[in-house]
Amino acid sequence: MKKLLIFLAILTWTSLALNAQQGEIIYIDFEPDSLVELKQYDLYPESKMMIDFDYDGHPDIRITSYVYSAGGWFDMICYEPEWELHEFRPCDTLTPMNEPEHYWSTRIAWMWDYCNGIDTISDKFAVRHKVGDAYYYGWFRVYITRCPPSPYPWVALDKMAYCTDPNYPLVWGQTEIPPQPAIIYTDYDPDSCITDQYTKLWVDFDDDGNGDICLKMDYTSTGYWPEIISSDDWEITWLDDDDTDTIPNIDHWGHSYLWLDDEGQSRFAARKQIGNNYIFTWFEAYNYVTFNPFICHVCFDKYVYCTVPNYPLVWGQTELLAIKENDYSNTFASVHPNPTTGLVTIAGENLRQAEVLNMLGQQMLSVQGEGNELRIDMAALPAGVYFFNVTDDEGRKCVRKVVKE
Repeated sequence: MKKLLIFLAILTWTSLALNAQQGEIIYIDFEPDSLVELKQYDLYPESKMMIDFDYDGHPDIRITSYVYSAGGWFDMICYEPEWELHEFRPCDTLTPMNEPEHYWSTRIAWMWDYCNGIDTISDKFAVRHKVGDAYYYGWFRVYITRCPPSPYPWVALDKMAYCTDPNYPLVWGQTEIPPQPAIIYTDYDPDSCITDQYTKLWVDFDDDGNGDICLKMDYTSTGYWPEIISSDDWEITWLDDDDTDTIPNIDHWGHSYLWLDDEGQSRFAARKQIGNNYIFTWFEAYNYVTFNPFICHVCFDKYVYCTVPNYPLVWGQTELLAIKENDYSNTFASVHPNPTTGLVTIAGENLRQAEVLNMLGQQMLSVQGEGNELRIDMAALPAGVYFFNVTDDEGRKCVRKVVKE
């Protein structure tokens, strides 16, 4: 049984990761946690935990214990010099690739004694594997515990992740890579409709397996009442036919819309808050009545889902490049120089905050202030395309695209 537990991490991880492709985060959460009894390693060489991060059939790190009369220490050792370990401290960024070079090593040790227990800074660790000029990063959580009546300590492996994308800015606890920046367009052909009060039509904008908005219909003695409702995570709003404003600038949001007649709205938008940012969509839905027999139809026609946070989406837009940089409605801030090699000035009126997001929607930098000018230094960022999310004192947002050379 103990040998089975020792190799559980390797076997389970390998079986899940054989189908891994470049650009994925392979994640496993052990339920229950994988436990190994750590006896004196030089006397019991089979008493060890081995973990294979890159699922090549060879263990990458080994955890063992050495015991003396009053206590002992634990060793976490890399098998190959191309592999290195990092123990996260409370002040760390939890992004392995941002940690200083001297924080990485091929060995981490903890001390423990029978009276005071285990002297460990953290249970959060990172691993990196150098292949050529690139690094592949992973993270994992292990902790030391007791399992009476055994007098020896036990090591428990809780969860682990490994990213197959080289030099990816993995964050501790991250289990998937955000979608690439895009506007994903879906047009139902034929339109998807319901015609009775017993059926609900759910739409999943972000393809996470959960319904985001629902079309439904109620019949009462006074007539039929088609309605759109949203889940708790999403909000919806209606758009007038002549509305040319960007969707992020709309200020009336809620969780339901009730058609009062068959001439009601057909243009709608939805948003979901993720941290301090919003993801936006637009969609078209409508209702109509047929007679002989009398039937009310509630239909869903098409929608888009934009993966770029706070993007100035407008109704009908199906591609990111459909709106030019200088065509954004209600833009109240400008950036220069653009392209830039470092310092960028954001000019406007009553500016409050600016965030710099990469093409994956991850926040790289932020700055706060009051006045008509903000400055932010991008010198430390890799070359590429970034989005500046700028907020003013009234809470309005605009997005500017900046190229870092």
